[in-house]
Amino acid sequence: MMKLFLILMLVKTSYEDTVVITKTLKEELSVGTFVLDLKKETNLMNTSSNDFQWVAKEEFEQYFSLENGIIRINKRLDREQMCPGLVECLKRIRVMSKKTMLLITIDFSIEDINDNSPIFNISDMKTNISESAQLGVFYQLHPAEDLDSP
Repeated sequence: MMKLFLILMLVKTSYEDTVVITKTLKEELSVGTFVLDLKKETNLMNTSSNDFQWVAKEEFEQYFSLENGIIRINKRLDREQMCPGLVECLKRIRVMSKKTMLLITIDFSIEDINDNSPIFNISDMKTNISESAQLGVFYQLHPAEDLDSP
């Protein structure tokens, strides 16, 4: 039955409209945090709440729950783990209205919060600066690694 639904969905979506929703989320949101109401976002107010389902289970969907047309945080979002080394963290999920066959694409931008302290490879540094050092002279220090920056 699910295979038939997916085949019909693929054929149907080539002729039907799709809705694209863009949402920005901060990493580290609490489990259960409200993300969006699909009925309101798609103007499908006459659709039953359980009419929505994931199009195909993707890895990113584990972070969300879909219940009664409401998407909530299901698992802690960790930007550094989800998009290591990338400046932008963009993820996508797809949901479909079973009744209207409307494909809903939700593009998420995951914002970083500064949740990691810098790490220094050397725990102690000693630098001698002479009294006669000129103003404006720069001294090279060992760099820190910051997991919050790409």
